[in-house]
Amino acid sequence: MANALLLSGVHHYIGTFWEIQDDYSREFAMTCYKEILAGSTIGDAIKKARKSFVDAHGEDAIIWASYLLYGDPRICYTKNSTTLNNSTEIEQDDISKSQKRDRDGKKLKRLLLMVGIALLIIFGVLGYNISYKWHLERKADKLKAEVSGYINQAQIEFQKGELDKAKQSFEKVVNMADSSYEHKAEAFMGLGRVASSKGSSDEALSFYEQASQYAVKSEDSFQGVNKSQNKNSDTISIEEANIAQQAQIAKALVLSDKGDYEAALLLLNQAKLTAKADIIPQPLIQEVEQRVSISKNREKQQQIKELITSLLAQKDNLENSLSDKDKNSLYTTSQKQSVDNLVNQPLTMWIMDFNTTGYTLQEGHSQILASALAGVLLDKSSVRLVERAMLDKVLEELNLGTTELMSKETALSIGKLMSAKTMLSGQMIFTNSEIQVSLRLIETETGQIVLSVNRVFGSLVPVSLMADELGSEVSQKIKTIYNQN
Repeated sequence: MANALLLSGVHHYIGTFWEIQDDYSREFAMTCYKEILAGSTIGDAIKKARKSFVDAHGEDAIIWASYLLYGDPRICYTKNSTTLNNSTEIEQDDISKSQKRDRDGKKLKRLLLMVGIALLIIFGVLGYNISYKWHLERKADKLKAEVSGYINQAQIEFQKGELDKAKQSFEKVVNMADSSYEHKAEAFMGLGRVASSKGSSDEALSFYEQASQYAVKSEDSFQGVNKSQNKNSDTISIEEANIAQQAQIAKALVLSDKGDYEAALLLLNQAKLTAKADIIPQPLIQEVEQRVSISKNREKQQQIKELITSLLAQKDNLENSLSDKDKNSLYTTSQKQSVDNLVNQPLTMWIMDFNTTGYTLQEGHSQILASALAGVLLDKSSVRLVERAMLDKVLEELNLGTTELMSKETALSIGKLMSAKTMLSGQMIFTNSEIQVSLRLIETETGQIVLSVNRVFGSLVPVSLMADELGSEVSQKIKTIYNQN
């Protein structure tokens, strides 16, 4: 490097054989430059600087030997020899400033070191927290997936009719210590359906009550949030209601089947009030209200007794006067005349209970569909529906069910007594992935099937949508057949 500098035009180069500390280097340089300014040749200045260093630090401090001059030592940069004014003061001032810079530099280094350590600690803690949080989230997601798997398994087993297996799977979720309130609520809903399907209404009510309690504890239910809260609609389906509301509706349907209509009505109204939209078909509430009214109304009870007496008399007369052949022909003649008689006349209808085959997770699925369908027919056609509450009371007194013990003749006779000109019967078949619905409209005068509707829906299709599609098709066919506007 010295040769390169000399070749490039530099007259003198002072270098060292090894690295020198800043303090010593500064001291040597200050003495050297002082001598140069005082008029010494460059060689003498270095010599005096070496001597001054040895005097100050002793010969053992061989730093003085490290300095080497490249160039002509006889050259003098200042021909007029002058002394430096106040050289000692300047040197002392420079030394003080240098020491201050050293202290400041050390302080800055310590500060930077402390900042670095603090940043390492902060980033280390943040990294740990993020890692730990991620670990907990993964664990929670894994647990949630595991619990959801048990619930899905139980629901599939239930839909297959494997009630005991479904019960065990639902109980597994309930007994898991880490399962969430929402999962426990779903599991208790499933246990309620299992108990209801087995005819254990009291046990079903207990399970639905526990489902309601756990649903209220869960954050979503506590805040009253449901899956359709953001929809721009005033109506949502029962399937879209939160679990707490579903549990209330399920309890209401079970209580209604048990004959506790007042308690059922109270629960239905509570569910309606707490919901963000109408989740319960209005005809269903009206039916329960009518049943409550009948239980308190003596006049209605007298009407029912008279209807029962009249029905029994008609049934005895019919069986005594007609052979089996006559009974069959009674409902197969004058069919066209019957339809003609109903054209342009108010059409009264009795919606019978629907037959069901298979298992559904929705409590009272067929009853809810029939009620929702009634609402659609009233809205989209001019039909009039007979009072279901009174009709059900008649059947109850006769120990008959509209879907089981009743013969065709009895059903038609009841329809006539209730002034129903038509009866709408239904069949629902539940499979794992589909719901098949078949509807038949029968005239009570002739027993003729005047229209039929058959549809297949996915198992997750809401009841409200099913009712809307079925009701629209039935209404359109009624208008066509009976020339109704």
